[in-house]
Amino acid sequence: MKQKLLFVFLLFSYCLVAQNRQSPDQFSFDIPDSVGKNAVELAKIIRSGYPDDDGFVRALYVWISTNLSYDSQLVDSLKDENLVEYALKTKTGKCKNFSAILTSMCNVAGIEAYSVLGYIKTNDRVQTNQDHAWNIIKIDGSYYLFDPTFDALKKTFDPITGTYIFKWYKKEGNDFISSHMPYDPMMQLLDYPLRHKDFFRGKQSGKNYFDYKQSLEDYRNLSGEEQLVIMLKRAEEFGINIRELNFLYGRLKHFVNAMQTEKQAEF
Repeated sequence: MKQKLLFVFLLFSYCLVAQNRQSPDQFSFDIPDSVGKNAVELAKIIRSGYPDDDGFVRALYVWISTNLSYDSQLVDSLKDENLVEYALKTKTGKCKNFSAILTSMCNVAGIEAYSVLGYIKTNDRVQTNQDHAWNIIKIDGSYYLFDPTFDALKKTFDPITGTYIFKWYKKEGNDFISSHMPYDPMMQLLDYPLRHKDFFRGKQSGKNYFDYKQSLEDYRNLSGEEQLVIMLKRAEEFGINIRELNFLYGRLKHFVNAMQTEKQAEF
């Protein structure tokens, strides 16, 4: 009972605080560690102050980038199990933890969001020995891309405005495609998505039209297993099975097949 009363008090208090703050950035600074251990409570606190999706996402993004530390020694996995719980408990994680928290808490707040799995290019070189995870979030009817991991590692604080400057926050497909390549072409957020071989060649757009908006609407209604299956299918259709991607393609295919086997065993 005491915990419930405390939580109601916090909701009311933070709502008042948000109304008097200049930005969601500053609001997120004052959220105590005790609240940040539970994803649902944290989402409710932020939502109480920012009923608009744009403000909510901004406050949450700042909280993630300032409260979580990147742990390069953490054993990586494609599985989503306990990614959020682990990161909130330890305040550490890798890209999949950062992405999972952003997706999970947006969904709790009723905001359409997805974790994106793919690979990246750094210093004009494609990283073919490890994957990466980032996010798609729908705000005010439009889809945007976010990379909370990159922004957590490299961000600039402006003391005059009291806000952070992020490079990978609320961007469009054209802003990401030179460095971020999703396995699923739908998640490029481009009307003319690249094939995988074109990403290696540094191209910025593909040849064939793809209705990613309608595809995302359809994708939203699928189960987790169905989403994985169609992600692999589209990845193969867009040429992921090339020599340069043997390791990542094999890893992805093994994971999807293992998940299907696991689901079938449940029945």
